[in-house]
Amino acid sequence: MKMKPFKNIHTFDEIEITSKCTLVLDFDETIAKYDNISKQWWKERFDFYYSIYADYDTADRMALEDWKKHIHIVNPSHTDKNGIFNLIKSATKYKCRTLCLTARSSILKEITIKHLEYLGIIIDEIHFSENMGKGHYLNGIINNEDDVIFVDDSETNILDVLKNVTIARSVSCYQFII
Repeated sequence: MKMKPFKNIHTFDEIEITSKCTLVLDFDETIAKYDNISKQWWKERFDFYYSIYADYDTADRMALEDWKKHIHIVNPSHTDKNGIFNLIKSATKYKCRTLCLTARSSILKEITIKHLEYLGIIIDEIHFSENMGKGHYLNGIINNEDDVIFVDDSETNILDVLKNVTIARSVSCYQFII
């Protein structure tokens, strides 16, 4: 059985920071979640719109619009409240740069900042990859002396980072599983 080049985690306490690094955290389904939104919800919304329009792009866009409406009226909750605060405290202790890197569009910057504040999560920087591959995006914002710790719920994003982050000194990836 081939081993994954990353570790699956269920709590942020499974990540150990022992020196200065760049800590990169995804937002949705990694540090925050919304009531009634899940991978199953996305599938059901997409399938519903696809049954009406029989067009992939239209169904995808309509499901995304439903999600945007939802996040504007519902505050998120933590996926692992104690764990995220412990991880950020550890990152601060070692003077790590902390980033939230989300696939969201920058149009959602205001609501994303509001929700981070609501959760009490203090991050140095917030970046919006706008569905650009996160590996390519990270190459534009990190340095070649950086040790990167990347945490995301999406295996696709993790594999993209492992494949395309080429300028960091090292990259450690964790898949957060709720």
